[in-house]
Amino acid sequence: MRIDKLHLLLLCSIVFSVCQTQAQIAVDDTKSDVNWILKAGAGLNSSYRKSILMNETSASKAEYDMRNLFEIPGKGFSVDLLLSRSISKKIFLDMGLSFERYQYKSGKIPLSYGDPIDPRLGFIYIPEKTGTQEYMVNYMYTKMPLGLSCQLGRGDLTFSWAAHVSPAFLTAYSAKSFVDSSNVVSSEYNHEISDQLHRFNLFTSVSAGIQYQFLSDLAFGLQTEFSYGHFKTSSFDVTERLYGYGLKAYIGYTLNPVYTAEVQELY
Repeated sequence: MRIDKLHLLLLCSIVFSVCQTQAQIAVDDTKSDVNWILKAGAGLNSSYRKSILMNETSASKAEYDMRNLFEIPGKGFSVDLLLSRSISKKIFLDMGLSFERYQYKSGKIPLSYGDPIDPRLGFIYIPEKTGTQEYMVNYMYTKMPLGLSCQLGRGDLTFSWAAHVSPAFLTAYSAKSFVDSSNVVSSEYNHEISDQLHRFNLFTSVSAGIQYQFLSDLAFGLQTEFSYGHFKTSSFDVTERLYGYGLKAYIGYTLNPVYTAEVQELY
């Protein structure tokens, strides 16, 4: 799998503790207790793909031009379950499991008969418009995110930022084409998963958000996330980059909260 500069940049961000919003309870300065935090979250995303020509041919160039001209972002969602272990007062090691759907689709692509032949006039170089075609593609990935988190600020309302690297397995795929023309009216075609799709991929993500600690062991948070994956999905010499950006909400539960003890002096 090819790792480009953007992947390397996101991987390096982990070293600086950029990661997901996490719940954290104040820890006594005199103690070295380890906090474990379980976080469950869900969110919505918008995603799109970017095509890169690796070997330009007439077929791959036509495919590339059509994508850039007609494709628009689609809608997806994610469900996450993370377990975090504190390695300092503000930094956590995260590991977990998530399910995420990416989607992209096209606008209305004009259909035409190319260069029809008239028996009296010969070739006619103005194509006859016959209708439109649209398509929509969904990818469902099972991810295993691993990364670091850093929480900033004091009090109940805090800020955090994040980075994860996620080995991902393609668990479901669907592609549909919608054709509306003078010959075929409002037809829908389903496409099965292709052998050209790589089942294993690598995603990187960065996120930032805010969190409110409303109980000693419970916190609620919101975060924005940007994710990026790189893989090949075409029989033509085209490499795909899949981007996603969205908003997530989560509940964080501290499994073993550490409380600061208050000492009373007797007079």
